[in-house]
Amino acid sequence: MRKLYVFFLLAGLIVVFSSCGRKGPLEKPVPVVPPAIRDFQVLQQGNKLYFYWTNPVSDGRGYDLEVIRAEIRVLELKNKAEEGNIQSQFLKYARPVEALFPGRLVISKNQAVLTLKLEETANRQLFFAVRVKGKKGDWSAFSNLEKIEPVLVPEPPEKLRAEMADREVILHWKAPEKMIDGKSVPGLLAYNVYRAENGAFKKLNSTPVLDTRYEDKNVEFGRTYRYLVRALLASYAEAESEDSEEISFTPVDKTPPASPEGLQAFRSSEGVVLSWLPSREEDLAGYRVYRAIEGKERVLLTPELIKQVTYTDSAVEKNVVYEYSITAVDVNQNESIPAKIKVKT
Repeated sequence: MRKLYVFFLLAGLIVVFSSCGRKGPLEKPVPVVPPAIRDFQVLQQGNKLYFYWTNPVSDGRGYDLEVIRAEIRVLELKNKAEEGNIQSQFLKYARPVEALFPGRLVISKNQAVLTLKLEETANRQLFFAVRVKGKKGDWSAFSNLEKIEPVLVPEPPEKLRAEMADREVILHWKAPEKMIDGKSVPGLLAYNVYRAENGAFKKLNSTPVLDTRYEDKNVEFGRTYRYLVRALLASYAEAESEDSEEISFTPVDKTPPASPEGLQAFRSSEGVVLSWLPSREEDLAGYRVYRAIEGKERVLLTPELIKQVTYTDSAVEKNVVYEYSITAVDVNQNESIPAKIKVKT
């Protein structure tokens, strides 16, 4: 009887464990599909189109995603009237850029450069979009569509230079006389000014600059900045020239402080006492006091800068006319025009 009990117990356990785990048919794994890119951009500079986008870092379910490939497609429209149905036309007729422009596209992780023959592509309506593929899975949907009509652009500006004026960096350059195809510039030129320190260049002007001069007012003394300028037609601000030459410039404070005000002098038992109003300069380092006698060179009485706004000259003689000069000096050793006063002892 006991053996029969053990037999049924083992048989029951086998049935229980064999029923655990998978139930039903095998399910196919859900493919990893990256989300579509939404910040795709296309910019023309010289005879090149530059493409920029941000790759997704996770899929639609929130799992980490590694993008291993990107594909840019292009559609050319012959008639502007066809733009109303552009999305469906793009999905149906767009071709890989390499097919339309063989050997001219260089693509990397999240940007690409397409070199054009502008004599062939100028004023053609081109629509671009990008899609990406993860390490495992399928292609994403196409990104936002970007339309561009490549145009002939000016040659880059020349002879870029910088100078300091008060607390601003003033940039000057020479306007280009020719377009990229060698023909004369057909209209008014404008410019974009770019600046960088250690990173990428960023545009300084919010609207195109119509002069060959630009004032960079947001600078700090002692920091080195890099500058370049690109030209464009004022009538079409979407396409820029190639970069001008790049220059580096380190602003140095060469502006002297204002002259001290309210200078007064009087005689006392200790000598000649001088006083003046405090300077309001933010970068003031101190003051210098000079003394002169008619017919002789002035003498510096304070080899070390003084902070106070009074000074007593006790080394004076009687019945002598002294001329005193007070200057303000900033932290960069720029010295103001002197404030002067004469005293007879």
